[in-house]
Amino acid sequence: MTNNPSPTIHTPVKWTKPENGVLKLNVDTSVSLGAISFTMGLVIRDHAGVFVAGKMVCIAMITTTFEVEALAILESLHWLLTLNHDRVIIESDSLLSIRALQGSHDNLLEVGSILNACRIILDSRPGYSISFVKRQTNGIAHLVAKLPCSLNCQNVLTSPSNTLLEALLYDIS
Repeated sequence: MTNNPSPTIHTPVKWTKPENGVLKLNVDTSVSLGAISFTMGLVIRDHAGVFVAGKMVCIAMITTTFEVEALAILESLHWLLTLNHDRVIIESDSLLSIRALQGSHDNLLEVGSILNACRIILDSRPGYSISFVKRQTNGIAHLVAKLPCSLNCQNVLTSPSNTLLEALLYDIS
């Protein structure tokens, strides 16, 4: 008699809505192997999952994935400060960056100064929180990071493209 394990049921991992009055900013990066640049994708949505704004930034720079992800979080925090939102959940699929930011020790690598700048902003804004999410949950930010963008420029999206709109609708259904 064989003991067959029961099949695993995989439920899709989707973005979750924040509570009423809270915004959620998802941040991700796109780095191509051997490239001399990377792109950041930032997406803000409200408690209903409605697209509020998006931003992509392309920077010509060769660096580590850890530093790229930390730079994207810092960029998202600076952007939030200009938008004057008080209650925001920032989500990233970079477990290393989130753990480094949530830890109490200083990082002595080059990325340490970036993490310290992030901590200063997070400490000064009690309505901001940061957390890790699985890559599947962060898909919209990843799509934005994959959009075409010229080197050393940034584009702010005030409305989603058709591709993003379709993905947003799927994300909240």
